Amino acid sequence: MRWHISVGAYAIVSAAPRSVGRLGELQIEERNHANAVQVVRDYLMRCCGGGGTAGSGGVPSATVSGLVNIWLPEGDIPIPGATVSVFGTQIATTSDADGRFNLENVPHGEIFFTTMADGHWGFADSYYVPQQTTDPIALMLLPDDYIAAQADELGRTFSDSDSLLEINFYLGAQGGETGTISAPSDAPFTLGPGGHPIAQPGVIVDGLGAAPLIFSSVKTEDGPLTVNVAGVDGVTTCVVDENPGTTYPLIPKTITIADAYCAPAQ
Repeated sequence: MRWHISVGAYAIVSAAPRSVGRLGELQIEERNHANAVQVVRDYLMRCCGGGGTAGSGGVPSATVSGLVNIWLPEGDIPIPGATVSVFGTQIATTSDADGRFNLENVPHGEIFFTTMADGHWGFADSYYVPQQTTDPIALMLLPDDYIAAQADELGRTFSDSDSLLEINFYLGAQGGETGTISAPSDAPFTLGPGGHPIAQPGVIVDGLGAAPLIFSSVKTEDGPLTVNVAGVDGVTTCVVDENPGTTYPLIPKTITIADAYCAPAQ
């Protein structure tokens, strides 16, 4: 299977639900059309592939602002007093009365931002700094009772000492796409109508085109882990959105996000 990319001008934008902004433009011409997929990949690595790691000693950095929400099907609710951190560093702050935050001296590159608050499950989600953080970013929490209700529907218990890993097929999934992680877990589940969890290996696509695949009871000592995704044979081909070789942190009582997108199979 291969992707079909026609000659023409393309606007490169982030379509992930927690990412924002236009990243640039790319021209596919007759002279490079035969290698169009590699041209796109090379462009994305130059544009969004990261350029630094946490630490001192002259590493480029930026200020990142954003909003912490509880995400629920009926709508988002800003959360004050949540801890927002840059994973693997001492950089942290607390959201204000409106759920807003500012983090200074965030190193450039692919950065995992984490959230934590009493009575909630936190998230670990990655953004490219500064390419995806020039506008405020959105980070999430989920209430304990929401997580407990999903576990009950599945006949499971989600321990506060474990992690969840969510592969978020945010673009192009048609249903049935699958994924694997490099750590033991319960059988994956997706979300069906009304947001109810259904234990099955392939995703169900919701009305907004999103399709989560969630792995529970992932032990933090088994992290960081790697993620692989697969499309539906003859229908879609899918790739992980983060940099090749990205490893995903596992944090107690935290849902780590891996983004993936799909294109029609050719």
